[in-house]
Amino acid sequence: MKIAGLAFVLGLGLSALTPIEAYSQATNQMTIEKMRFNILKIDKAIDSTKEKIKNLNDAQFLPDLYLSLGEFYVQKSKFKYALKIAENPDQEIKELDFTFEKRIKLDAIATYDLVIDKFPKFSDRDKAIFFKAHEQRELGMTEEMILTYFQLTKEYPESEYWLEAQIIVGDYYFEEQQKVELALEVYKRILKKPLSAFTPLAHYKIGWCYINMQKFLEALQSFEKVLLEFKKIDYNELPENLRKTDVRADALKALVWPYSEVDFKKVKPGPLRRKFPVLYFKALSPNKEAYLQALKKLGRRLTIKNNWINATQVYFEILRQATDLKARMDLIPRLYVAMKNSVRDWPVQGFVEEIVKTMPMVMYSSELNKNEKKKAFYDYEIYARDVATRQDQRARRVKTAEELDWAIRDYKAYLSVFKYKKQFYQKLLGNLADVLFLAERNVDAGRYFEKVAKFSASSKEKTEYLQSGLESYINALKDPDNLSEIELTEARYGLRSTGARFVKLNKAHPAVPNIIYAIGQSYYDERDFKKSTRYLKYYINRFPGDKNVTTAVNLILDSFNQIEDYKKIVKEGKAFLANKNLKDGNLKSQVSEIVQQAEMKVIQRESGDTSSASYASNLLKMASKYKGSTLGDKALYEAFLAFKAKKDPQAYDVGTELALKHKNSKYALQVITEMGQMALSSADFKRAAVFFELFYERYPGKSERIELMKSAAQMRELMGDYKIAAQDYAKLKDYTAVARMDYLGRYWTSLVRSSNRARGIWRDYWQGVATLRMKGLRAAKAYLAKHGIRVRQ
Repeated sequence: MKIAGLAFVLGLGLSALTPIEAYSQATNQMTIEKMRFNILKIDKAIDSTKEKIKNLNDAQFLPDLYLSLGEFYVQKSKFKYALKIAENPDQEIKELDFTFEKRIKLDAIATYDLVIDKFPKFSDRDKAIFFKAHEQRELGMTEEMILTYFQLTKEYPESEYWLEAQIIVGDYYFEEQQKVELALEVYKRILKKPLSAFTPLAHYKIGWCYINMQKFLEALQSFEKVLLEFKKIDYNELPENLRKTDVRADALKALVWPYSEVDFKKVKPGPLRRKFPVLYFKALSPNKEAYLQALKKLGRRLTIKNNWINATQVYFEILRQATDLKARMDLIPRLYVAMKNSVRDWPVQGFVEEIVKTMPMVMYSSELNKNEKKKAFYDYEIYARDVATRQDQRARRVKTAEELDWAIRDYKAYLSVFKYKKQFYQKLLGNLADVLFLAERNVDAGRYFEKVAKFSASSKEKTEYLQSGLESYINALKDPDNLSEIELTEARYGLRSTGARFVKLNKAHPAVPNIIYAIGQSYYDERDFKKSTRYLKYYINRFPGDKNVTTAVNLILDSFNQIEDYKKIVKEGKAFLANKNLKDGNLKSQVSEIVQQAEMKVIQRESGDTSSASYASNLLKMASKYKGSTLGDKALYEAFLAFKAKKDPQAYDVGTELALKHKNSKYALQVITEMGQMALSSADFKRAAVFFELFYERYPGKSERIELMKSAAQMRELMGDYKIAAQDYAKLKDYTAVARMDYLGRYWTSLVRSSNRARGIWRDYWQGVATLRMKGLRAAKAYLAKHGIRVRQ
């Protein structure tokens, strides 16, 4: 089926002006007087040329003069046409009588015939033939014109006018005769010639032939060649009448028709991304203007074809480029309808931003009335809300960073303009907070959860949003290195303000302990230790069994450590150790160690340099200052260690004081042991024995006490201190050794008692010795004989 004749005219891009209208436009800047003057000048030129022809002596110049005469007739005809139109401005052109003006053109044709017939060897004879055909065309002598062009192409295949003649003949068959196949054959002849500016023009016209033959793929390929293969062609080489339009821009627009008809699923893919209309047309476009014009045409064409998916992409691209308000107001509903009709659950990413960008233009437009503005605002709110919600749904489904970012952008764009839509504003505000949370943009999420909580009417809903905000801020503060200074500050202040509101609203909520702890920690991170300690101590005392208590205790102690207030560490640490509600043994063990370290820091700070001569004496002064406290004990112990390190005998005095006067000190055990070892090392056995005996008495639960007491007893025995040695052995329940000590010490009365508990033969022997010493030999003999012991005289 052929396409209607109008399509041929539009398709080829030919001027719809008649020659008369063209003459009028060409001279419309001239005054009537100027045109009359030009006609007079041409008449003089005509008369002069005729006179030269009549009087010419050299015949070789005669054809040139006739050719010039023909051109003068053509010029005169143009001015005559234009003058008549100018002199009759109130009449339509078709009502004017141009008989005389046509006669001048006939004179031109007759002159060209004369050149053609009489001068067959004239070098410009092809030019005369071409000019003759041109005038025949303007007079509507189409059959004669075709015969003249045939004469030219037959007789002068290499003529510079040959290609233009083919174009004109092809247009005649295509437009006038509607013989598409014949026109296609004529245009293809041009392609056989060397590359020129006519080559892409021929491809363009061939493309329209294929359209009329319903060979859309071939048409598409032909137009693509115009746009891709001839970028270096200089179109200024074309005759002026063919340079009035941009062939490449026309080809791009013409491409729309076959593009909408080709099923690319059935076409072998090539280098061009044909399935993607925006990318495809952008790649082919010679300039931005042609690109947008083609897209506008394509959008309408795709809509007609119900190709809503591609239409959506095309309309959005045009909208992005459009700056005119009316154009944007036309495109926005077209785009929305295309998107809805695509029957796909997809958003148009960036559509909301384009709508929002249009709103100020609508608001401040002087061309729109109040009702038009109101309707635009009403429609645009629906469009923007729908697109933003679609993007949100998609983002939650695929959960990629890019999709979440688009949802955030869409919601922010919507909320920046449609604040007055209160019934939707709160809902979308909450949605934005949710998406920010999913995107792990926690500081922003917390801020928006706070905002939406203010709009919440019910306490339950308010609680949920505040809790979400708190969770966002807490998550943000878990990784502070990824936050800017502003974000870090905002997260901390947001946590505190939101936490305070939440706790005030829900004092018994299970999340309260964690909130109070998080607030305290935020102050700690900010190095506001005073507030941090207050919150964390309140948290510990109020919720001693909570999961973060151990961390809270350590944060408090570390706060004082960072400002080097070791006395505070000792004070607070002891308070924690005394807190019966703190059941965690490991925690108290940690605190105890921290307190010890802090006490040592206090001692070191107040006692000066350990290498100084006064270090140990300073420690003694400190021990006296803090007498009766663990800090005093620690100072006394450090003094002992200092004297010991210098092998100063004063170490015994300090150690003895610690062991005797501070017997409940945890350092007493260590000091006693070390003094015993010191005494042994220096062969001071008596002193060593004293310390070992003290250890035995003081620490009944220690396993090593027995061995130390044995050593003490043995040292006493060796030193001849038999009475104390007997006491030591008695404590060890070694009664045989006790009796031996009485014997060696000649404590006969005691030996009488102690020998009774001795073991083996020693019992009777020492009993006999004791009897001998106390009652004489006779009594001793009698006692010994009684026990079967014979005494020799």
